[in-house]
Amino acid sequence: VLSYKKLQDDLRRVATSSLPTAGKQSQRWHGGATGLGYCARRCCGGSRFEETLEHLTADCPYATGLWSAVLLRWNACTGERLEYTDPRVTMLGDRGEGRRAATEEPWRVLHAVVVGVLLRTARAARELPNAAQPSPSQLLSEVRREMEHAMRNRRLRLQRERKGGLFEE
Repeated sequence: VLSYKKLQDDLRRVATSSLPTAGKQSQRWHGGATGLGYCARRCCGGSRFEETLEHLTADCPYATGLWSAVLLRWNACTGERLEYTDPRVTMLGDRGEGRRAATEEPWRVLHAVVVGVLLRTARAARELPNAAQPSPSQLLSEVRREMEHAMRNRRLRLQRERKGGLFEE
């Protein structure tokens, strides 16, 4: 389970492009040489895509599959029309002018959880290249578990602060 602090840190590092990726590390460590920082996920079909933040969180077929499933559900529940192909949505969490205040907090948490899951699975693919990679449905289940955990923690915090509203018994 991702901690709140880890989610914040991941989002900050994505927004400021300060997350170490294989592509960035290979350029720094090898004097700008390319060819060493490719995406370790098998879903890229054997193609050699440089591992950048854009690739990890928005362009990789792994990421687009997850974002597509997540945003399909989000759009159905909220009536919004967010596109999984828009990097402003997937990388930065920017919902544009059509966003509503009532869904701002759930969206921020959902965005942070999806980015956290994508970064964690990319790191696992690099560290254990021969291990089985989770399927899209397993990723979606992981996002669902992380969201349930975040919502449970939020509800408990509101109850402790006596601001539960609908959550109070």
